[in-house]
Amino acid sequence: NMEKGKDGLFKRMGGEEGIAQFMDRVYDLIQVDNRIKSWFAGKNYQAIKEGQRIYLTELLGGPKIYKGKDLVGIHKGMGLSDYEFDCFLANCEKAMSGLGIEDETIDEAIVSMEP
Repeated sequence: NMEKGKDGLFKRMGGEEGIAQFMDRVYDLIQVDNRIKSWFAGKNYQAIKEGQRIYLTELLGGPKIYKGKDLVGIHKGMGLSDYEFDCFLANCEKAMSGLGIEDETIDEAIVSMEP
């Protein structure tokens, strides 16, 4: 991902440890978010969070280690609306802010996560 120039974003996010903390915070927020928590009810929460941590590590400029399915393929047919995805991104933004990540870095990360 250095060829995409995103390795700086990965570093500003705190590297692998920072992204792990970010995902922990995001999923803590999702568990209490009435708008989207039902999407995760009865699912293997830990596996979803771990897969997403690995995916975001690569997406945000870290090492290329994601070997899972394409996210469009994973979410296709789930009926996930733009509103619900926006709620997820709002939780991401709130999590990063709570971790003290700078606004410019948050904006860059959110744009990277949008389809």
